Amino acid sequence: MEAFHINIISVTPMFTTTPTKQQKLEGLTHVVKRQVPIYKITLSPDYDFEKFKNLHALFDLRIEIRPFTKPVQPSQCMRCMQFGHTKSFCNLSANCSKCGQNHPIAECPSDINAPAKCYHCGQGHIETFKGCPVFLKLNETMKTRTINKRSAAAPPNTEKTFPPLDPPKKTYSQSNQQPTQSFELHFADEDENDDLMN
Repeated sequence: MEAFHINIISVTPMFTTTPTKQQKLEGLTHVVKRQVPIYKITLSPDYDFEKFKNLHALFDLRIEIRPFTKPVQPSQCMRCMQFGHTKSFCNLSANCSKCGQNHPIAECPSDINAPAKCYHCGQGHIETFKGCPVFLKLNETMKTRTINKRSAAAPPNTEKTFPPLDPPKKTYSQSNQQPTQSFELHFADEDENDDLMN
């Protein structure tokens, strides 16, 4: 990126555990984490983002640049294993993320090969498993709440309050222009991109 005079602080590859369309058709709901062709790029604060945003191809590959949005997921305390806060602000007693009992994981008396037990739902997985029914329900609630907040914060439709503007008049040079041809180039298969983003 030095060739473009772009001051980059870091480049982080993004990963997903969301099944592809094919995996969903096969009935898979939880898959192994895999890398997707999306990267989080942190620019130097003195660099003009608008200049970077206008970049549409890199090394003969079509790219799309947009601001990073942090995923909406509930925070989880690594001390008490409850949702909604982090261990830095926790005054509750420690809960084991392996056996689900009231002690820190470092003091867990369970055998290392013993099956895990979730503190929240009692199923056979560790506390931080993103497929836990309690986590999934809370995650869905947070997404719905975020969507509702965003739609409530949207500006009201002012279309009815203001009359439409008159169409602009053509100048003499515009009326004498010959029609031009426009082309649209596609370098990537749209269905393939949808698979990677979902």
